[in-house]
Amino acid sequence: MGVAMGDRAARADEFLEVMKRAWTDDVVEFDGDFFQIPASVIDLKPVQKPHPPIYMAAFSPGAMKRVATFADGWTPVMWPTDQLSSAMDGIKTMAREAGRNPDDLELVVRGNVRVTPEPLEERGSFVGSWDQILSDIKATELAGQTSCSSNRRATPRRVHQSHGASSSGRRIAVAGAGSHRRQHHHRL
Repeated sequence: MGVAMGDRAARADEFLEVMKRAWTDDVVEFDGDFFQIPASVIDLKPVQKPHPPIYMAAFSPGAMKRVATFADGWTPVMWPTDQLSSAMDGIKTMAREAGRNPDDLELVVRGNVRVTPEPLEERGSFVGSWDQILSDIKATELAGQTSCSSNRRATPRRVHQSHGASSSGRRIAVAGAGSHRRQHHHRL
């Protein structure tokens, strides 16, 4: 769409700064490389203070640094659960280096659950027997996840009708399909 691939990261960083200012400043003024806003009153501020939480999925080193620098949390999708802790530790280290409190960052995990009748030898995260999936959920808890969600469109219906057990009693959020976009919570 006319945007140079090499500019995407810098453009994203700048856009996040513009959005935060629009949400928090009474008079917004910005003169960046990609966005310019003359002194303007942007009203109807968000209810959440100082602004709505910004959660970002990120896989590349630059995008993970963006999470550490600008976001309120990281939302890995289909990330190997045995690597979540080290990846989140890396993000928190970058947040500390950027002068942020790393404890303010949330880990919001999304898993596309697929239950199989038998355990699988080779599998991705949140795919396999109930015991394997519960093991994945426990791994996300150990990594410090604040919530774990599943997409109804990507998850067979029987997952939504079942209730398992969780060591922490945390909930899994399931985004509803269709135009109503409800969110259902199931105890795991």
